[in-house]
Amino acid sequence: MSRLAPDRWRNSKQGSLIDSAGAAAYRAWAIALAATKNLHEENYHYTSDRQRLDVISEYLFVLVHCADRLCSQHFAPEKRHTFIQELSLSCARHLQRNASEILESDNHRKPFIDLLNARTTEYAQYSFDKLEPCFGLLKSLGKNIQQVMGESQTNRWVTDQIITVDGPDAVRLFMDILRNLLEHQIKQGLGDRFTES
Repeated sequence: MSRLAPDRWRNSKQGSLIDSAGAAAYRAWAIALAATKNLHEENYHYTSDRQRLDVISEYLFVLVHCADRLCSQHFAPEKRHTFIQELSLSCARHLQRNASEILESDNHRKPFIDLLNARTTEYAQYSFDKLEPCFGLLKSLGKNIQQVMGESQTNRWVTDQIITVDGPDAVRLFMDILRNLLEHQIKQGLGDRFTES
């Protein structure tokens, strides 16, 4: 995945792709929030709102990465970059808005983007067969969430929960949503790739 740049550009052909990225970010936020709440419902313990937002961020990182894997299979590089950049920036805006309300502090967007770039590099080493994340990627996600939540007696099994239940469920749901949301663009992308050959 290409690194995110601060500049954004659009033209009329990309409008619907930009809109789709915004819609995907909204759904990614909802999935990340639900997965974070599910950990609490499974009796894992959060010590602060900051910790909850960090877990939401970790889910967003992996969902953006999964979206990039899908786009890499169906879109030309420029279209892929446009979609993933807008998806990432929209996720960062969701985090910024919520963090500002909950934590009453300012800049969460830049640290989010910086850590997203780091996680993307980390997750790129793992295979992603048939649009399913491999065990290694899920284990890495679990490890990252474990680091956020700590290894108290209550939270010491959080990695297992992420690997076996919450991680796969979140990714499958988001990938289904993305395939439906991008169906037209994927068909168009296949045509574009055929034309480029």
